[in-house]
Amino acid sequence: MVLRRELHEDDQKKHRKLIQEYTMHRFGKAPFEVSLIGAGEQKGVYKIDYGEGTFVASAAARDPKQSLLEEYNILTELYVGAREFFPKPIAHFSAEEDLGELLIMEFLPHRDLDHITHIGVTDYYKKLSRKIGRAIALTNIKTGRYSSEPHDGNILGIVNGDDVAIKFCDAIQFHKGGIASAVDSILCDRNMRPECFRFIKHFREGLVDGITEAGQLSRDEANKQLEFLRNYNDIF
Repeated sequence: MVLRRELHEDDQKKHRKLIQEYTMHRFGKAPFEVSLIGAGEQKGVYKIDYGEGTFVASAAARDPKQSLLEEYNILTELYVGAREFFPKPIAHFSAEEDLGELLIMEFLPHRDLDHITHIGVTDYYKKLSRKIGRAIALTNIKTGRYSSEPHDGNILGIVNGDDVAIKFCDAIQFHKGGIASAVDSILCDRNMRPECFRFIKHFREGLVDGITEAGQLSRDEANKQLEFLRNYNDIF
């Protein structure tokens, strides 16, 4: 399930004004183009074009009183620990006017998983399940955090030839917890990540990939650590 809401035109106007204020403050010029690329329950996300092929992404809260500083700090922590899976944080900006705050970050070419064109990718959903397992394991081991809302809007993907690569977004929903919490967020609701539930063996292999890649355990030891997956599917 993807959580999206239409962003009111008045909110978009405020956000664009906020982005223009940041750009003038940072670069002394207005942005070349600002386009809305996504809207969630709490934020709108925009692509800022500075011209000459230079882009960044910006998140602005629906409620101008909502602070984005905590999210910026969490994104920084996640990027430092597991930069393979997160956009680079660039800046946190608070406007002088009553317009709210911005979280400025690297613009990614990745898209929401439900918007990816994956025709021609062999065993796409099996590969995706394994990649998600690896990503949540590595992120959890390296940062101590996990995605509490791993729906399509919060996991992005891009097809590379016959493969797929993923990134996470919306850092505020990454909570402190262990590998069991990370797995539960994926499997507790089979509608949340149906490909991981359907191809649970591939998801498990991805978890093992991540655990061993982090240098913590051997594959045999990692598989023993994941015995609790029987709670979700007794196939193990």
